[in-house]
Amino acid sequence: MTAILGELKDGKKVAVTDQKLLPSTVIYDVTLTMELPKQLTSVSGLNAMAHSIEALYARDANPVTSLIALESIKCLSESLPQVSEDPSSREARSSVLYGAFLAGMAVASTGIALQHKLAHTVAGCCNLSHAETHAILLPHTVAYNLPSLGSDVIDRLGKALLGQPGLLALDIVLALDDIRQRLEIPCALKDLGMKEDDIERTAHVSMEKQYWNPRPLEKEKIKELIRRAWAGDVPRADL
Repeated sequence: MTAILGELKDGKKVAVTDQKLLPSTVIYDVTLTMELPKQLTSVSGLNAMAHSIEALYARDANPVTSLIALESIKCLSESLPQVSEDPSSREARSSVLYGAFLAGMAVASTGIALQHKLAHTVAGCCNLSHAETHAILLPHTVAYNLPSLGSDVIDRLGKALLGQPGLLALDIVLALDDIRQRLEIPCALKDLGMKEDDIERTAHVSMEKQYWNPRPLEKEKIKELIRRAWAGDVPRADL
């Protein structure tokens, strides 16, 4: 769905972009997902949600991509817990697949920011699962970016996640963490095998070849963000 290939080189994940990587045909068939383990469905779904959330405030975002991203977030936030509770639900799995399709369309049309930079860095440097790393980092990176997001973005994101406009920014962060908990995904990078000694190294690598982000990256704050995700701290918007 996207023209991006991730490769590991010298212990770092490197993204290669080329239109030749795009498939000529993509088939979305929910039948093929019915026996996918619910844990893999959950982490892959939150990976897709990370695409849509970053597409919402990407530098190249526009009204059309934002509508696509919001519909994706709504579908995934509603249907992922349903699949977790009842993996045999064809309707819920169809909604997850639709949300993931929209996420790919949204991110392919816009771009990626801090969430993907950290997920690529941490998973690559520490040899962690890509999707699980995304799922754990997501509430923390959204919390970091909140001060630089417009009230309209926060309002629309809150409505897509919780069905309510006018929420506090922190409510959105806690809602994302609540979804992770309901899906029974680990809360800490250390649970995936990341060592405490890796925090400094991954923070340093994160500052190299930075992706565009709505809020400038400050190394000490990024280091603390990674530490919180490593420890499994409750995400909070105070960096």
